[in-house]
Amino acid sequence: MICMKNLRIYSTLILAILLCFTVSAQKLIFSPEIALSNDETVISISNLCNGYINSYKEGAPNLNSMWYNGYEDIIKYSISKNIFYKYGEQFTFNIRKIYDNFYEINTISQINPTPNGNPIIIKIYKVCSKKLNGQFKLFNYFDVIKHTLNHNNELHIDLYYPKSINLREEDIKEADKFVEDFTVLYNIEQRNKIIYVVANSIDECWSILGVT
Repeated sequence: MICMKNLRIYSTLILAILLCFTVSAQKLIFSPEIALSNDETVISISNLCNGYINSYKEGAPNLNSMWYNGYEDIIKYSISKNIFYKYGEQFTFNIRKIYDNFYEINTISQINPTPNGNPIIIKIYKVCSKKLNGQFKLFNYFDVIKHTLNHNNELHIDLYYPKSINLREEDIKEADKFVEDFTVLYNIEQRNKIIYVVANSIDECWSILGVT
């Protein structure tokens, strides 16, 4: 996935090539409202999240089965795995229904430097969940909200950008050529199109991915 700032194709970017890593298990805690909830939906979603995080260790079987259609977890590739998955804790503070029976799960990734110290917040992120065939599955936040974005389907990229941005055709072609040249330069076999996000700022790019 590539995030680009505004229209200039060569401006600041975040490039996260989707590789397969194995990382250690992470501690997940819930807010009292979630932990003590009697709502069956909240319980099912929190159990799904807890199972996913606790199973995230070397040799854990088929983690992608917890995701809709076996999708990849965008968040784990968007933030340094050494910080995000190996250290600290995940604090899920809100689960709320948004639309079309999707639920948004809000989590803080944080590190506690000392037992009595204030936690250091790394990132706040969102994923979603929906019940399909009687079972809740995880969804990337981006996959749930991307229908609200403009979309161009090019040879090497799927380009998404907010409706507030007007892209010229030559900018879109230049972005596609950039990805083609990058894969050739680093001898990368491109099995799937790269998701390419253009926004008005890097913060807006992160927000589209569900990270703040």
